[in-house]
Amino acid sequence: MAEKENYLLTTKNVNLFYGKKQALFDINLSFPKNGITALIGPSGSGKTTYLRSLNRMHDLSPGVKVEGKFLFHNNDIYSDNFDLVDLRKRIGMVFQQPTPFPFSVYDNVAFGLRLGKKISKHQLDEDVEKALRQAGVWNEVKDRLGANALGLSGGQQQRV
Repeated sequence: MAEKENYLLTTKNVNLFYGKKQALFDINLSFPKNGITALIGPSGSGKTTYLRSLNRMHDLSPGVKVEGKFLFHNNDIYSDNFDLVDLRKRIGMVFQQPTPFPFSVYDNVAFGLRLGKKISKHQLDEDVEKALRQAGVWNEVKDRLGANALGLSGGQQQRV
């Protein structure tokens, strides 16, 4: 078996920029199949930024530029034809702190609903309300659906 086949995910020469500020510097890291990997480092060292890049969570963030190779099952996850819905089904992320997208409350909830299917505005409105009700946060945010989700309390962000 070739060495690269022992790895589920491999990153090579990964650099990430927030505008002109470089946050990640030439990361080369492989994750073995059926293995457990821990990323340990001080606050601000880039652990979360790197993990978010594995799931292409920076795609919609303005000014973010990602460089390098990200091979998942030997397929480049940053290629134009890579299926993001499949990627996010197979590489899940759970953070200690809530991490909403820098969008409105509505768009944070609608983001997942829009992936991979066409949905009418009316149906989307109903589904967003239903999800927020199920999360027990509807009454707290119903009048702030257009506000940035980053302005919510930590508990509200977690439920959104």
